[in-house]
Amino acid sequence: MAPWHRYNPFRWLRKQAVILMYHRIATPTLDPWQLAVSPAAFEQHLRVLRAHAHVVPLAELVDRINGNKLDKNYVAITFDDGYIDNYETALPLLEHYALPATFFITHKNIDTFAEFWWDELAGLLLESPTLPNKITLPGAETTFHFDLGNDTLLTAEKRAQYRTYLACAPVDARTQLYLKLWEYLSPLPDAQQQATLAAIRQWAGVGPLRRAAYRSVTARELQHLSVNPLVTIGAHTSSHPALTCHSAQYQEHEISSNKQFLEQLLQQPIQLFAYPSGNFNATTTALVQQLGFSAAFTTRAESITPQTALGTLGRFQVNEQTGEEFRQALVHWFDS
Repeated sequence: MAPWHRYNPFRWLRKQAVILMYHRIATPTLDPWQLAVSPAAFEQHLRVLRAHAHVVPLAELVDRINGNKLDKNYVAITFDDGYIDNYETALPLLEHYALPATFFITHKNIDTFAEFWWDELAGLLLESPTLPNKITLPGAETTFHFDLGNDTLLTAEKRAQYRTYLACAPVDARTQLYLKLWEYLSPLPDAQQQATLAAIRQWAGVGPLRRAAYRSVTARELQHLSVNPLVTIGAHTSSHPALTCHSAQYQEHEISSNKQFLEQLLQQPIQLFAYPSGNFNATTTALVQQLGFSAAFTTRAESITPQTALGTLGRFQVNEQTGEEFRQALVHWFDS
């Protein structure tokens, strides 16, 4: 690795910015969507950013885009969903390196130990010691059927295999079932998702998973997070739906109720919004503008220029990687 003081590949860049997207700072045993970055790796990322990038609050970056005042090396850090490790692990590291970040919060699970449905689904299917052979779920349009065949027993070998399994590359019947049920649940409204999860729990013979490491922040923790001068809070819907699968009325309720909840709890305006899973359409962007947000953020891996529309600002998902790997990725992202 060439010393940074000899060669900084960012120094030639002009009027371009990169927005980073994290979800969890943790080391879970399952991470099929690559949402987690270990605390050690995250600290390496922060060292790279602290030394060689101009990290600014997301609201300032929006203002600079709006005023055509972008310059080289601008980076903003964001987190989606509101996992407890954002507060317990990410915040102290951000404070140590004095780097600002924005946290987009989904509020439905606040002050509960309920997990996000995709986490509980993975736990039910990929960590239960045994599962029944066949599952049938009645649906409004079609009935869901699946046969696990010989994969009803969770062996030590499979447990180890699942630690590196990625959702879109199933390795056996259990992981195939996880992906198919994830696809089945994703477009449903929250009430139907929860009813279906209850049916899956009953089939698996277990109660609701309430793992402390997977919970959302509490209201008090969120209040404490929000008053930190390094922190900005943004909206992320009430229950994290796939917005394009729903009516304008449903979308409006999910977005506006989340904004209202956060503003009432935190006693501050909420002006930034992130589309859950980057899922949006023309209806969504129009609603976000009507509800008074100054900018909205996708999951499209695109760098920011003065010409980027404020309603569809791209972000790069950061995965588990060393500081040097992150540095190389950052160079690539600035050129995207």
